[in-house]
Amino acid sequence: MGFRFKLILSYAAVIFLTLLLSTLLFGFIAQQIQQDQRREADQRLSRQARAVQGYINNLCPPRFVSCTTSLLQYRELLVQYGRFIDARILMVDERGTVQVDTNAKDKGNLEDKALDSYRLVPRDNVAHSGLITLADIDYIYYALPGPQLKLDNPNISVGRDVNTDLLLGVPQATLDASWNNFLGGTLAAGLLALSLAIAAAIFIARSVAKPLIRITRASEAIALGDYSQELPEPKKGSSKDEMGRLAVTFNRMAREVDRSQQTTRDFVANVSHELKTPLTSIQGFSQAILDGTADDRASLEHSAVVINHEAARMRRLVDELLDLSRIESGQAELNWRELDLEKLLERVLNKLEPLATAKNVSLNPQLHMYRQQPEVQAAFDNSNSSIAGPLIMGDSDRLEQIFTNILDNAIKYSPDGSEVGIKLKLGGAESGKPTIANNQAGRFYWSVVEISNNGPLIPTEQLPRIFERFYKLDKSRAKRRGESTGLGLAIARELVEAHKGMLNVSSEPLEVPTLYPDPLPSVSSNQGITTFAVALPLLALPVVNPQQLVGLS
Repeated sequence: MGFRFKLILSYAAVIFLTLLLSTLLFGFIAQQIQQDQRREADQRLSRQARAVQGYINNLCPPRFVSCTTSLLQYRELLVQYGRFIDARILMVDERGTVQVDTNAKDKGNLEDKALDSYRLVPRDNVAHSGLITLADIDYIYYALPGPQLKLDNPNISVGRDVNTDLLLGVPQATLDASWNNFLGGTLAAGLLALSLAIAAAIFIARSVAKPLIRITRASEAIALGDYSQELPEPKKGSSKDEMGRLAVTFNRMAREVDRSQQTTRDFVANVSHELKTPLTSIQGFSQAILDGTADDRASLEHSAVVINHEAARMRRLVDELLDLSRIESGQAELNWRELDLEKLLERVLNKLEPLATAKNVSLNPQLHMYRQQPEVQAAFDNSNSSIAGPLIMGDSDRLEQIFTNILDNAIKYSPDGSEVGIKLKLGGAESGKPTIANNQAGRFYWSVVEISNNGPLIPTEQLPRIFERFYKLDKSRAKRRGESTGLGLAIARELVEAHKGMLNVSSEPLEVPTLYPDPLPSVSSNQGITTFAVALPLLALPVVNPQQLVGLS
């Protein structure tokens, strides 16, 4: 059973149940109203029967012996009275014979005809009701004792030989017809409303199910490997309902899945490529040893050195892949503690100083730059150089790994004789002067480390991919990778995010003043200054003497 059919069926079921309950409730109310009207009709007939009886008694009062009223007079009087009431009047004797019927001759007059099933009411002068069939029509009647007739000669005066009843009746159908017609019309209207509601339900269900069916088909296509599926999104400026937001989210998911699949394919290809070269070297030199080609001591030592070197390179690659996998999956445990970021950077610079010297690259640390920021400068005017730097919360080893990977990358791609700059600043200050007391952070929220180097310009379109695993900008950079595994920046980004920080990169031509106060002449159009900015949450500003805060608050 399809979703659209289920939706239509649910709409139809709700509408049907609503109409059914409404009809039952309406029928109950109508029945009560009908009973009330029936009761009112009965009371009206009862009153009219007594009125007719009184009218007849005026002609010939009961137990009045000298009454000379004839049957013909009774008939004329009853017919005349029947014109003023909406009821049929009959006078029936004790034999069941109809003596008077106010109905016209052409409308089934029953005079002189017998009503076999009729019996006179008790002579208790109480109006008795009942149901009688007259000429195949059911009547509701009320009966009262009538005058006594002597029927030897219809023209003689009344005697006391035969008892009669006065009956006032109305067709039962006249009481029920209006309600039956009304209920029939209500049923027809209900059926019409149900038909229209089902048609509307089909239209609504189709409009609701259509985007879901489209999403289902697109999902099935994605499951089969077709990631080009895209759902129509709401136009800009228009309101987005649940389906609109679902379409936007679905398209974003499809793009992310496509990117993830592409990244996975690139990762497998890159790993295969990175392992191919050392494996080829190991296989070639080990085969040379086995074949006896390397038959002297120098050849054997050279083969062993190459095999050991390539094996160590593969080991580093595997270790970094495992490390990156643990960090991405959240399995890497961080030893959180308060750290002096300035001292941590000094340790990293001391460790990389030999590498920079060997590459003929100078390191230009500006770790006290944050102290010259106007917002905090007064706090350090009278402080000595041994004052603590900005405090952050993090894992010392992992933070050193972050800055080591970024600085190693900057040194590696810097030309001989160039310079790598390292700046430490504070960011995220609100307007107003900071309050620096009781080892509390003021209005600063980030400690920012900027690492800049002069080297190959990174195209703008490739900047978002700089942190992907094994991503190579171009062949010239690939050739100069040295011992790099291509995972350093990817690991650095994951570790920065694990420390709730941000890592950004920018690359600008040398004509734009970034690290240097004056623009430098461009040697090549492919040369520029690349800057990595690491922003980490600031735990506290350096502790200073409270006397130094005078005038700041």
